[in-house]
Amino acid sequence: MSVTIRQTLKSAVVAGGVAMLLLGSAGSVLAANQAPREQGAAHGMMDPQKVDQKLAALKGELKITEAQTPAWNAVADAMRANANATRTAADAKKAGGKETDALKRMESRDQWAKLRAQNSERLLTAFRPLYSQLNDEQKQIASEKFMAPHHKRGQEKKAG
Repeated sequence: MSVTIRQTLKSAVVAGGVAMLLLGSAGSVLAANQAPREQGAAHGMMDPQKVDQKLAALKGELKITEAQTPAWNAVADAMRANANATRTAADAKKAGGKETDALKRMESRDQWAKLRAQNSERLLTAFRPLYSQLNDEQKQIASEKFMAPHHKRGQEKKAG
């Protein structure tokens, strides 16, 4: 695997972890990682007030400094935009009803995959500058907070 591909995959994992932390295990990458039929539980996690509460908590846990605030604000804006894009897509899907055949289901999954990729790219683009400004302690906290929910959730599925 080339270094560029490896770096891209690493970056995608970090971006995914950020989003999962934001919405918790029920939300999972702003609900875009879930199959459309599973979105009911995650849809409530896209409430703007809940997103802002989670952002405020995360900012405090990371101990974002005044100098880091502009980069943090870009990350927060990306997370809000992702939540809004996912909420809009989920509302449109709900209004459209269930897929009735294999082709429609495949098309729906394709649209969710594209949305997930767009959300990931938006978040990653915003997160890189912030991450480069974090000190070692903040990076450690970010690693614990952003990656732990993903790994724990995977272990819970295996155990259950």
